[in-house]
Amino acid sequence: MSEKSFISRSTSTRSGTPKPAEPTISDCERRRQDIERLERQNVLIDGYKKFLLQERMNNRDQTPVYKNLEENLQETIEAKAKLVSELRTMPPCLDVNCSDLIQL
Repeated sequence: MSEKSFISRSTSTRSGTPKPAEPTISDCERRRQDIERLERQNVLIDGYKKFLLQERMNNRDQTPVYKNLEENLQETIEAKAKLVSELRTMPPCLDVNCSDLIQL
């Protein structure tokens, strides 16, 4: 392979078009999304615990599957803790007419 062909493939020829700005969401919408994500994480954590228990009962040795499930459980628990921390510091929505208003 010649140096010229390598360079032509590795250099981008696309123009530098900026990415469109992400739509801004209200505090209530962000809180609602985070609470939904927290609920999904709780389901995942329960599922991982059940699978780990089943795997432990079926195989006395720690198989690669068991270790993978254990790692996933720890990652999910850490993500949940971070999300809970973010929810605690998130400002409340004070607009009573907000469609995303959630009463905790």
